[in-house]
Amino acid sequence: MRQGLGMLLLGVLAPVLQGALQLYLPVSLCPQLGVLVVLGLGLVWPNALGGMLVAALVGFMSDLLSGSLGGQLVLLHLGAYLAARYASGHLDLGGPLSTAIFAVGFTALYGLALVLSTLFFLPEAGLGWGDLQVLLPVALLNGLFAPWMVGLVERLLARLEAPQLGRRRVFLGPQGSPQ
Repeated sequence: MRQGLGMLLLGVLAPVLQGALQLYLPVSLCPQLGVLVVLGLGLVWPNALGGMLVAALVGFMSDLLSGSLGGQLVLLHLGAYLAARYASGHLDLGGPLSTAIFAVGFTALYGLALVLSTLFFLPEAGLGWGDLQVLLPVALLNGLFAPWMVGLVERLLARLEAPQLGRRRVFLGPQGSPQ
């Protein structure tokens, strides 16, 4: 419960902080903090259902703050969480370099999915492949910040882990009797 609330708080604050940074920085110099939180959840949190819930709520918060299509970022965040969760089970992403490289590819696919879903639902939006020129700097920046965010998620989960109260260790002697 504590871990879920902590991850939800981190997930809600990340898009808010990203929106505040975008007031002062160009879009190409601002990391996608909400996506990085979802990436961290998918890579390190063992609770799959809680991770999906937090990813959906982070996507909903991003939808509210960005003014995009209602539910678009929720679906993209859920897909991103599932992709990160799948990758964490099949790839060795324990080091910062491997996490950064994965985050660059992850962000590129996320950006491509965002553009394609916008073109699918709003063909009159006028988005084109030229809009993807922002994608490379953002993907590289996310790769730079990803090990930090995954580490933050991991440390926060460890700190909020519920203590195991009422459990005592029983040490058995050589004959199987308590010492």
